[in-house]
Amino acid sequence: MVRVKNIIVVLMIGLCVATFTIIDIAQAKGGSISGHIYEADGKTPIGNARVKGVSAISPKETTTDTNGFFILKEMNAGIYLVQVSTDGYVSASKGNVSVQDNHITSNMDFILLRSGTISGSVFNELDSSPIAESNIKIFSVDNGRSWHSISESDGSFHISGIITGRYIISAEANGFAKLFVQNLKIESGKELGNINLNLNTGGSISGKVFESDEVTAISSAEIFLFDLNIPTNFLTTTSNASGEYSFDVVSAGEYSISCKIGENSFYKSDSLLITDGGNLLGIDFLNVANTGTVAGTVKEVDLFTPVAGAVVAIYSISIDEGFYYEETNSDGAYNLTNILPGIEYEMKIYKDGYIGEIRENIIITENQTQIIDVILQHE
Repeated sequence: MVRVKNIIVVLMIGLCVATFTIIDIAQAKGGSISGHIYEADGKTPIGNARVKGVSAISPKETTTDTNGFFILKEMNAGIYLVQVSTDGYVSASKGNVSVQDNHITSNMDFILLRSGTISGSVFNELDSSPIAESNIKIFSVDNGRSWHSISESDGSFHISGIITGRYIISAEANGFAKLFVQNLKIESGKELGNINLNLNTGGSISGKVFESDEVTAISSAEIFLFDLNIPTNFLTTTSNASGEYSFDVVSAGEYSISCKIGENSFYKSDSLLITDGGNLLGIDFLNVANTGTVAGTVKEVDLFTPVAGAVVAIYSISIDEGFYYEETNSDGAYNLTNILPGIEYEMKIYKDGYIGEIRENIIITENQTQIIDVILQHE
């Protein structure tokens, strides 16, 4: 009887082991992603770099070994975004990475560039006192990417992880005019320091928007103030019930101004010079249509997914006039109408999280619509 009991116990243990083995095999089901992370030379490995396989189904994370090798294991079958990052380098990612059961997606290699940094302080130009909580933005002239920071109580700021290239830096704070500094060059692995940004109260500009009878006021018209020296610097406002509009805090510089009423855009042919403490009055607009249209769509690289809320801006590069602006709708579509014809324009399309696009040598033809479709790629 004892022997029978022992046999039963052995059988039960064997059954349990078999059951656990089946469970282990089931749990082991899945795929993997492997690869290496190197420096810019494509040979020097980067150890201890963070690697993430991002998916709503089964996100995974690991780090590279001393040879720069990584492997993400036991991943559910599906499509993943692979992200890599480590201190002192610019992060990188690859999308649409396919994972299949019982298969290793190999040779998923990355090259990471050493990042640059920028630092400095924000001051009140009048008394040299530091300005805290100033919004700092670094904007790439080359690809439209941007980085942000907030100044500390002593006015200092520090931004790291910036790729090599040419940049514009801006700073804005309550009660001060927005400041732009151009032609900053950031190099790989180096710090661009001691960038002092001195803010002032700037000047102002105001006017009214009328129908063509020069009497009937137009409310809710969109007014755009465009810096002629720094294309990324523009301000917007709307006219009130009396047709009045104003820009109260504008940094000193040379500007063009345009007005959008419904689907129609209007411009001022003369450039406007704004000085510190100066006030430009009576910059009025009449509802008299110009001609020429640019329309199209902005989509992702799959040529299907629309990019909603992308900024589409067209501005003149041959004369000091003409600025037209719109954001894409939910279908990724835009429609810039009544643009002054016969002038050479540049076009910029950008949105946070995407690499910006620049189109040059655009000539608007009178009474015709020019279709310009744009593809934006994720950063």
